[in-house]
Amino acid sequence: MKIDATNFRPLRGLVLVRRELPESVKDGIIIPEAWRQYGWRATVIRSGPDAQSYIEGEDILFLKEFTVLPFADRTLALTDSKHVLAKLTVVENVEVIVPQNKFVMVEPHEKPKKLDAIYLSDKAYNPVRSGYVVRKSVECHEVRVDCTAWFNYGVGVTCVEDGIEYKLMDESEILAMQIGGET
Repeated sequence: MKIDATNFRPLRGLVLVRRELPESVKDGIIIPEAWRQYGWRATVIRSGPDAQSYIEGEDILFLKEFTVLPFADRTLALTDSKHVLAKLTVVENVEVIVPQNKFVMVEPHEKPKKLDAIYLSDKAYNPVRSGYVVRKSVECHEVRVDCTAWFNYGVGVTCVEDGIEYKLMDESEILAMQIGGET
């Protein structure tokens, strides 16, 4: 019996998706799939009984670390619904990122380029970062929208909406919030 998307049924909270492979060339250099910075983008094909909020045809972003590629062509993937970062919807010709599960969308503040009179490279200075909370999933209870969130350098998945770079991160990766005031 041949296994393909038509006869493959995910169980529990698993979601079968068709991955959209990102551009693999950056400045003429081919970036191997394992080293790409972004989480994976996909279209939902079918979901298990505990993942009914993800419907066929819906575009999502999900964490590649928790994914199985059960088919030889590697375009179909099986992921747990709790590792879906966001749903993608179009509003007024702009693709909007809608965080899912306990994920938060943060617009990071600029990293410091200078410490006193010394200019630092990005590799030399990895402080706690901060950013403006733009959106959060309904499952987030501690983080508030329109606040400043503090988080460790390097956490989250980078994504772009309407030309602006954001971080999607789990609510548990946020260390503290600043309500009002300047950062």
